[in-house]
Amino acid sequence: MKKTLLTRLRTHHRTVINWIGWFSATCVTVRTAFLGVEEVVPLGAELGELLYDAGLAYLTAWLFHQLVIVLPEAIRADRLARVLAPRVDALIELGYQIAEGVNRTAGVDSAAFPPDLGTAKRAVEKAAPDSSFPGWGDNWSGVLLHITRRAEDARRGLKPFYPVLDQTLLEVLESEEREAEKLAFALRAGKILRREHLRDLASPLHGWLAALDQLLNMRRSTLAAEVQVPRMRPKDNSVLMNLDQIESDFNRLFFNVQTDKPDAP
Repeated sequence: MKKTLLTRLRTHHRTVINWIGWFSATCVTVRTAFLGVEEVVPLGAELGELLYDAGLAYLTAWLFHQLVIVLPEAIRADRLARVLAPRVDALIELGYQIAEGVNRTAGVDSAAFPPDLGTAKRAVEKAAPDSSFPGWGDNWSGVLLHITRRAEDARRGLKPFYPVLDQTLLEVLESEEREAEKLAFALRAGKILRREHLRDLASPLHGWLAALDQLLNMRRSTLAAEVQVPRMRPKDNSVLMNLDQIESDFNRLFFNVQTDKPDAP
């Protein structure tokens, strides 16, 4: 019981402080309004004076708290949210890119996010590691590996802020990271074992996208809600490129050119 009461006070302490502040303001106002009225009950004047002094003292402290602590904290929180928003959006957009390919492969509405587990299963049943990923100039294996690496980069930009994040947001981010690690592990296992199918990816793929959906809901409601939230890319004929693969191919080509050059006389 005590633990529950303490937990509630810790959760709603700002509300409690504000209600006591309003009560104090009421006591001060009522005592001032009835200052010229004769005492109706014994010790009424003394009790009124006590409530007035206590209320005035608390009201002064409450105003100080609002101006010195609450207002600057709200300004800092707003600035932090505006810094975090684009970093969180980068993660969400990566999820959109995967979800679009999953939906199109499964033959459902490409704007649905996140795809349900049944959609993910149908998509990986139809796809193969070396089959083309819809909307990309690369195969499923290459795109998924590329996206998981980009997600790691986006997550790395968020981690310096972890010590000052809201507990709920931190839990959602940690959940997303755990689900992403499951997906990355399944991808590595499939590559090591040289599997010719993607069936093992259905559950971790759906789990990661569902975790990103939780992050998206928090982004819409509490994290710089006034800043535009990213949306699914409209269906068109544009093709995204795997920059990791392009860089790898360029380096291989450049290396071959360099090593194939004849030695200078």
